[in-house]
Amino acid sequence: MKNYKGATIRLTEHWRLDELPRMSNAVIDGGGEFGIHLAEGAGGGDLVLHNITLRNVKHLWVHAGAVIDWIDIAGLRILNSLSGVQIDAPSLGGGRVRDVVVQNLQSDGKVAGLWFGYNSTQQPELPPIIVQDFNACALRTTGGKECHALASFAQPIHVSDFDIAGVRGGDAAEAIYTKSSHNVFTSGRVADSDGQGAIALKGRGVEQYAEGSVISASVSIENDKAVWIQADNNIVRPKTSGIIKQHKTLATGNVIDSEAE
Repeated sequence: MKNYKGATIRLTEHWRLDELPRMSNAVIDGGGEFGIHLAEGAGGGDLVLHNITLRNVKHLWVHAGAVIDWIDIAGLRILNSLSGVQIDAPSLGGGRVRDVVVQNLQSDGKVAGLWFGYNSTQQPELPPIIVQDFNACALRTTGGKECHALASFAQPIHVSDFDIAGVRGGDAAEAIYTKSSHNVFTSGRVADSDGQGAIALKGRGVEQYAEGSVISASVSIENDKAVWIQADNNIVRPKTSGIIKQHKTLATGNVIDSEAE
């Protein structure tokens, strides 16, 4: 793994990689314009980011086609940027993400703090990505695109100890957005989210549903939206001031571990 020992790397053009990034102890400044790209079809192996700050970057984007065995992210800061880390690979072998801070992301395009997986019409069962100590605030799209602090397509995510506030952008914004099954959310807070819901669980593809997901009573939702689940009518309302928005009959078995209102 490349150790930059606290160096600041100032981009004057897009940084194009020919292999998955494995780096530690660096600040990467994109000057408000440039980002880091792994080309489509490149990659293989592990993606490792330890104690990395992305500042004023367009994004760090792993394009579709890369096969990733494992994701190891720790001590990541994404600050004052257009977007964050988008891992658009169709095959992820799981991973562990911890100690992430995302602040002040805004553009007229798609905005995401962390984005896992490839948005295809048919997706396999994959091992989860464990996300711990995730904090995000002030994310906004001004162009009617998607805006999420944390998004996952196909890949289950198990998220704990999180605090997300101020995810904006009209109907295309949710603080946490998934198109996968068997997600788990514990010990967290979501406040002031726009769009369809603070936490949106949505089915995708053939035999790929939002079923079996658990939102525990330790998750606090502090705004006028609560949980949006594509499911049938057996959903239990969480004990918050928010509402549940139901859309289509795609899934069963979702659990909200809280007393019904």
